[in-house]
Amino acid sequence: MQASPDELPLPLLREDLRLFPGAPHTDGSPAWIIEDPVRNRHFRIGWLEFECLQRWHMTPRAIAEQVRASTPLEAQSEQVLGFAAFLQGNALLRPSPGRSQEMATTRQPREWLSWRWWLHHYLFFRIPLLRPTYRIQSLYRHLQWLFQPATAWIVLGLTLLGVVLTLRQWDTFRHTLFESISLEGAVGFACAVVVAKTLHELGHALVATHFG
Repeated sequence: MQASPDELPLPLLREDLRLFPGAPHTDGSPAWIIEDPVRNRHFRIGWLEFECLQRWHMTPRAIAEQVRASTPLEAQSEQVLGFAAFLQGNALLRPSPGRSQEMATTRQPREWLSWRWWLHHYLFFRIPLLRPTYRIQSLYRHLQWLFQPATAWIVLGLTLLGVVLTLRQWDTFRHTLFESISLEGAVGFACAVVVAKTLHELGHALVATHFG
């Protein structure tokens, strides 16, 4: 008699994957991020999926039973199998020996030769020089207090204060501005733009981390 799918062992996970906490979901439930360092891709998972990964050496039925027994989650073996299918579809599981040979011998299509690829990528392309995900997550945990409604009001107030103080010393500001039109001023302006742009993009990264 053939065993049902929820009684069969699950495929092994890839050893190079990384798992670290992410920003909570909007309902307050915890979330985690699976990082695929080979393809530079990230996958957001929830509490149930995290509990499944903790017991991945077990069968789907045993995983569901243990999750129900040790957590408030009402896990079902079908959910575990669905998560396994998700991991398989995103190449996060170890391929079987036959599948490995097939993947090695299969020629990958050159998507960049297609006009559709250029239609969607003509404005930008990615060069993964750094993989700052872990450091951004760590920085976010220290700056999470900034994501409050009061922060927007504080920034608005400081902006208005800066405008008022500039208007009060407009003549000094205008003369200083014209005096800065020089080689030294251009270098200083370029450095200021680089710093501002870096902080701006870092802000995007923190906001993206906050919203998952």
